[in-house]
Amino acid sequence: MHESAWKPPSYPHPLASCMMPVVAVLAMMFLGMLALTLWQKSMPGNVTVPAVIGLPVAQAQDRLQQAGLDYEVQKESQPSETVPEGAVLSISPTEGRSVKAGRTIKILLSAGSAYVTVPVVHSQPKDAVHALLAKVELSVSSEDYANNASIPTDCVIDVTPKSGSRVARNSSVKLIISKGPQIDASTGDSQQLHTDTLTVDVPTDASAAAELRIEVTDDNGTRVVYRQTHEPGDVFVFTVEGHGQSTADLYFGDNNFLSQKF
Repeated sequence: MHESAWKPPSYPHPLASCMMPVVAVLAMMFLGMLALTLWQKSMPGNVTVPAVIGLPVAQAQDRLQQAGLDYEVQKESQPSETVPEGAVLSISPTEGRSVKAGRTIKILLSAGSAYVTVPVVHSQPKDAVHALLAKVELSVSSEDYANNASIPTDCVIDVTPKSGSRVARNSSVKLIISKGPQIDASTGDSQQLHTDTLTVDVPTDASAAAELRIEVTDDNGTRVVYRQTHEPGDVFVFTVEGHGQSTADLYFGDNNFLSQKF
């Protein structure tokens, strides 16, 4: 080989050799940031959980879907004195929170009030009263029978707690059932001796306790059959008897607040 044809080997400039690793690292960082940006853009955006408390469940579901959210109605429900039965009692996450679109919102529904009202059952047939009480989720714990000249046999004279009272759902009441007029044993005449069971509601407009007096007027004249001090608003049941056409007069203090024929 001729000496004129030989060339010494060439090497990269020292500065270029130092920069190559730096360029490689920067390129990797750029690619990583680009991938992160693309991943973030592919993620769902944030939305605000709308206000649905107190709404009927169907309306609440529509509102959640319009906000880009999914929902799940819980199997159990809870009593509420303010939110109607079947309406939304609470949700999780709560209203106003910022969540990812498509998030599942858990819905808890109201079971309605924990209380029911004792219905009016006076003078109604016993079987009909049982059905009516079951309809409002009440049961009968006991039945007592009493003579009554004005209420037919097997019809309800009174209920405890009284009609209109608010009681716990699925609780029980007591009934007093009529067994018809009392028969005079000496004559066998059912019209001779009359009885009536009075549900006495002491007036609530009085300012203090006073004597409550019950007077019966019948063929034998007028007599006091009950006399006792009561507080305003007291409620109790009392059975009166009379011969022939009879009248019971109830007094609270000097006020005659009830006069009932029987």
